[in-house]
Amino acid sequence: MSLTIYRSSAGSGKTYTLAREYLKLALRSPDYYKQILAVTFTNRAAQEMKERVLQFLIKIAKGEHELIGYLSKELNIPAEEVPSRAKATLTHLLHHYGFFSISTIDTFFHRVIRSFSREIGLQGSFGIELEVDKVADFIASDIFTDIDDPQLRDWLIDFAGSKLGEGEGYEIHKELKELAKQLFSEGFKGLDQSQFDDPDAKEKLKNLRHQLVEIRRTFEDDLARIGHRFFAEQSNSGIELDEFNGGSKHTLPNFFKRLKEKNLSAPFNATILAAKEDASKWTSQLSKKREQIISFAEGIGIPLVTEASEYFDKHSETYFSAISANQHLYTLGLLSDLARRLQAYKQEEEVIMISDLPDFLSQIIDDSGSPFIYEKVGNRYKHFLIDEFQDTSRLQWRNFKPLLLESLSQEGYLSGASNENIIVGDAKQSIYSWRGGDPSLLLRGIAQDFPESTWENNTTNYRSAKEIVAFNNALFSRGSVLMSELMGDLIDLKGVEAFRDAYTGVEQEVADQNANVSGLVHVEFLNSERRDFKELAMARTFETLENLLAEGHDMNDMAMLVRTNRDAAEIVSFVLEYKRETGSTIEVISDDGMLIRNSPVVQVMLGAFKHLLHPRDQSILANLIFAYSQIGNPQAFEGHADFLTLSDENALPDAFKKHKPHLLHLPIFEMTEVIIRCFGLDQIPTEYAYLQAFQDVVLEYSKNHRSDVRLFLEWWEDIESKRSVKLTGALGAIEIITSHKAKGLQYPIVILPFCNFKMDSLEHTTWYASPFGELKSIPVSYKSSLAETAFAPYYQAELAKWHLESLNVLYVACTRAERALYAFCEPPPKEIKFMYGNASKLLWSFFEEVKPEGWDAAARVFHVGKLDVLPRKQQTDMLHLKSYQTNKWSNKLTIRKTGKAYYDDEVEKQRNEGILLHQMLSEITHWSQADELLSRYEARNEITKEDAERFGTLLKGLWTNDEIKSWFSEGYEVKTEVVVLPVDGETKRMDRVIIKENQAKVIDFKSGKPTKGDEMQVLDYVDLLKKMGYQAEGFLLYLKTGEVKKL
Repeated sequence: MSLTIYRSSAGSGKTYTLAREYLKLALRSPDYYKQILAVTFTNRAAQEMKERVLQFLIKIAKGEHELIGYLSKELNIPAEEVPSRAKATLTHLLHHYGFFSISTIDTFFHRVIRSFSREIGLQGSFGIELEVDKVADFIASDIFTDIDDPQLRDWLIDFAGSKLGEGEGYEIHKELKELAKQLFSEGFKGLDQSQFDDPDAKEKLKNLRHQLVEIRRTFEDDLARIGHRFFAEQSNSGIELDEFNGGSKHTLPNFFKRLKEKNLSAPFNATILAAKEDASKWTSQLSKKREQIISFAEGIGIPLVTEASEYFDKHSETYFSAISANQHLYTLGLLSDLARRLQAYKQEEEVIMISDLPDFLSQIIDDSGSPFIYEKVGNRYKHFLIDEFQDTSRLQWRNFKPLLLESLSQEGYLSGASNENIIVGDAKQSIYSWRGGDPSLLLRGIAQDFPESTWENNTTNYRSAKEIVAFNNALFSRGSVLMSELMGDLIDLKGVEAFRDAYTGVEQEVADQNANVSGLVHVEFLNSERRDFKELAMARTFETLENLLAEGHDMNDMAMLVRTNRDAAEIVSFVLEYKRETGSTIEVISDDGMLIRNSPVVQVMLGAFKHLLHPRDQSILANLIFAYSQIGNPQAFEGHADFLTLSDENALPDAFKKHKPHLLHLPIFEMTEVIIRCFGLDQIPTEYAYLQAFQDVVLEYSKNHRSDVRLFLEWWEDIESKRSVKLTGALGAIEIITSHKAKGLQYPIVILPFCNFKMDSLEHTTWYASPFGELKSIPVSYKSSLAETAFAPYYQAELAKWHLESLNVLYVACTRAERALYAFCEPPPKEIKFMYGNASKLLWSFFEEVKPEGWDAAARVFHVGKLDVLPRKQQTDMLHLKSYQTNKWSNKLTIRKTGKAYYDDEVEKQRNEGILLHQMLSEITHWSQADELLSRYEARNEITKEDAERFGTLLKGLWTNDEIKSWFSEGYEVKTEVVVLPVDGETKRMDRVIIKENQAKVIDFKSGKPTKGDEMQVLDYVDLLKKMGYQAEGFLLYLKTGEVKKL
C-alpha cells in the first residue's frame, strides 16, 4: 500500500524517518524533489526538516552517510551510484530552492488560495492578516461606537456584571478582546454560523432568555412553596425548631429554609435522605417530644421531603441547565455583533485572517462539488509527507485529504504501486487541542478514511538512557489506565477508550547506542505543610542544581520544564533573589528573558522614536535619557541631582540633536540606522543580537506598511510581547521552557520543578448543543456543575479530553530527558480522593500501587540509577560579530554611468576599484592591518578572493614607499574621514590627518588622474589646519600610480 502511517513515540527518530523517506523519493531523479510536498505544523519543525534533508544530502554526496546502503536497496541501484545521485539532486535543489516544498500546512493553504485567487473571486491585493490580537483589539474597541443600541448596551452591562462578580473590575475591554478571539478558533468556526448571521438573532435571544428565566422562576417557586408549607405546619404543631434532631444546628428545618429562600445548591445531603426514609431520624432518643416529632415527620415532614425530592429529581436537570445557559447568553449576542464587525474589517482592509484559510478552502470544496482548487496542485505533487499528524484539526484534514486521494488514485493504485505517501504522528504528544488538534484522527479517523494503509510502529528510543525509558514505560503504560480508573463514572466509555488507545504500545526499547549509558530518575514528594509548595520546590531545585554543578555538569546540558509562562517568570524572579543572597553562579535563560523589548538598546531606539514624535513631552524625554544612561555602563540614579538630568536635553548625544530635525523625513529603516550611529548603539557587542532582531522587525514592518513612525509604534505594541531573540544553545545558562515549547527538543538533564499542575482545564466558556429551542449552540461555563445538567455528555467528553491532554503534557515533559530526570511533587494528600486531579496525585497513586524498584514510601522518594558527569561537548565554532554594520542611505545610491563609462565596463571597474581602495585606506590605522581588513571584506562578500589578492598586491606596493608607509606607522594620532566646518559654512572632509604633538600632515587620496583642482583642495586643508594652530603639511597620493606629491 502506498500510504504508510508511522506511529513515532518520543525519541524514536521521527525527523530522521521523515528525512530518510523524503530522500528515498527525491533521489529518483535530480529534480524529482519538485513532486514532493512535506507539511508540518510549526515553522521551527519545517525548518528543522529542511536542514536535516540538506545535511543528509551533503553527507551522502560525500559518501559519508549510513543511509547509503538503505537508499541503494530501496532505489535498486549500486551503492556507489547513491552519492552521485545525491550530489546531482543537491545541486539542482540549491539552484531551484523555491521548489523545495517543506512548509507549514497554513503556508501551503495560503499558497493554494493565492494561486487560485482569480478563479475564486479574490482581489489580487488581498493580504493575509497574521495578527489575531490586533484585529480582536480593534473590533472589541469598535463595539463601543454603538453603545446607544439598547440591546447591545444590555449585553455589555451583563458582561461587565459577570466580570465584576469574578473580581475582574468594571474595565471590560481586555475581556471583550478575549471574547472576540473566539471568532478565530476552529471550535467556534465549527458551530452553525447561521445563528450569528440571523437578522432575528436579537429577538430570538430575547425569547430564549425569557424562557430560561421562566424555567428558573417556576422551579424555585414550586420548591419554595414546599418550604413555606413546612414552616406553617411546624408553627401549628407546638414543636420548636431546635427540638428536631440536630438541635441548634436546625439540620432538618434548614433544609426547608433553603427551599423557601431559593438556595438550591445541593439541598439533599445524607441527613436529609436518611430522614426521608426513617421518621426516627427527625428526633433524638432523649427528646421529650419524641413521639410527637415522629408523628409530625410521618404525617407532614416525610411527605414534604419526598415531594421536594421527586420534584427535584424530575426537574433539576432542566433547572440547572437553564442557569448554565442563561449565565453566558449575552456572550452569544456580543459574539454576533463582533462577528459582524469582523466581516466589515476584513472587507475594508482587504484581508483574510490566517485562521480563515482552512475554513475558506472547505467552503470552496463544498460549493464546487469537487475540489477544483486542488487540480493544478494535485497534478504537480505526487507524494505527500505529513508530520505531527496528531496536531491536525478536522478541518485541515478535510482539506488535505483530497490531495492524498488524488495521489492514490493515479496509475498503479490497485496493484499497490501507486505514489508513496507518508503520515507521521504520536497521539501521546497531542497537546494542542486548544488550537484544533484532534488526536482521534490518528487513532481512528485515518484508518476509516484509508483502510488499506500500512501502519508501522517506531518503538526504539534513541534519546534516553535505559533508566529513563524504563520509568516512562512503567509510568505511562499503567498511568493512563490508572487515570481512567480513578476518574470512574466522571467519564464515559469513549473517554476510557481514548486513554487506552492513546497509550497502547507506549513501551519502548532502548537503542543499542544507549544500552551502556548510565541514567537517573529522581521523583521527590516534598513536605510543604509549613511552606508554600513552590517556594520549597524552587529551593530543592536549586539545591539540586548546585550539586550538579559541583559534580562538574554543564549548565548548557540542563533545562527546567514548566507548565505555564507564569511558572517560568516565577523561577526567573527566584533566581535573581537567590543569586543576590547566595552569590551563586547559576544563570538561567527563558523566552521572556530574550524578549527584544527588554534590551536597553531597543529601549533607546523606541525612546528616540517617541521623542521624535513628541519632542515637548518631558516624560518621554526623561525615559529616553534614562534608557541612554543605562547602556554600556549603567548609571545609578540616587540623589535629586541625578534625576534632574533626566529633563536636560543636553544629556542626549550631540549627533542625535543635530539630526533630529531631519529624521522623521527618512524612511523608518534608514532612521534606525542613523539613530544607531548617533547613540553609539553599534558599539555594544553584547546587544548586537537584540539590535539585529529589532532591525529585522522594522524591516518586516516596512515591507507591508507605510513608513510611518507613529503607525510602527502602534504595530509594535501589538507584537512586542511575542518577539524574542531565538535561543541557539551554548549560552552558558540553564534554559527555562514550557513543556509545550519543549516538544521536539531534548536535554541531557531535565528538571520538573513544579510537577503538581492540574490535569483539568480552568473554567472557561465553551459551546455545547442547546437543549432549548431557538438556537443550535449556546455558550456555557466549563465546570463540574455541568455534570448535573443536560450538558453532561458534552462535559464528560471534554473532561476526558483535558485530562488526557494533561497526561500527554506530562509524557512530553518526561521524555525530553536524555540522561537524568528530576521531578518535585506536592506531598501526598491526607484524603485519598480526586487522585486524578493533578500530576503529583497521579504519580503518588502510581508509586503506591506499582511500588517499582527504587520507591521509598517512608521517604516519599523514587530514585533509580546514577548520573555520570558528561564529557564537555566540543563547542561549535561560532561566528561572533566583531562590529555592527550600519550604512548611510546615501551610500546605497549608485552614480548613473555616463559618457565612456556607460559603454566601457573596464572604465567603470577601475572607478569602483579606486573608490573601494580609497575606502580601505580610510579604515587602516597601521599598515599591518591590511591583511585582516581584506579578510573581513572577503568574509562579508564585498570582494572575491581574487579581488583580495589584487588589492593586497596594490597595498603592498604602496608600503614600499617609505613616505607612504610612515603615514600608516606608529607614533601618530590618526584621524580618517575628518569633517571640518570652516567659518564660511562649507563642510570639508579630509581623507587622512596624522598628528604628532604640534605637527600635522593631511593626505588626500585620489583614485583618478591628476587634475589642477587637486592641489588647491589640499592647500585649503593645510590652511585650515594652520588656523587651528598646527604646523601643517599636505600630500597628494595617486592610488593608481602610487605617486606622492608634497605641497
